[in-house]
Amino acid sequence: MKVAATINKNNSEIWIKNMGADVVFSQSTHLEKELDQAEMTPVDYVINLDTEKEKSFDHLAEFKETATVLLLHFVKKKRKDVDPDFLHFYCDEFLESSFETAEGIDYSRKIMELLVYLWGKNQLKSILTAQLNGFSDKNFYGAHKLIENNPNFRHLVLVNE
Repeated sequence: MKVAATINKNNSEIWIKNMGADVVFSQSTHLEKELDQAEMTPVDYVINLDTEKEKSFDHLAEFKETATVLLLHFVKKKRKDVDPDFLHFYCDEFLESSFETAEGIDYSRKIMELLVYLWGKNQLKSILTAQLNGFSDKNFYGAHKLIENNPNFRHLVLVNE
């Protein structure tokens, strides 16, 4: 499967390609034309990670005739009036309900076992780009500067020794 990703001006194209995207486009371009030029049409699947409270999904309408469109909602209890042909997955509802029943707990356990298995087979990639040891003014300042000046340091961890 070929993967195309879109980025805004705050994302790093290098980081997204390292995560596995074959092609990276700017969100400000006409996506259908860019995909066609990259010989990636027709599109079979579109996954939209919805992390904003106010966001339109009108740009996804161009794909609904040829692709399965999945919206992953990460904003708590957000409901929008969007195309009923899109598939929706509300992460907060899933997490809240997954531990209420024995079936939900078993399903969650199976997902975790699958993730551990895939990690052990080196089929998952960590998003961690850097780690600084010790909670100190110097490390907090350094972490902030790394993220501010280099979008490739988007996922940074400070570890208290």
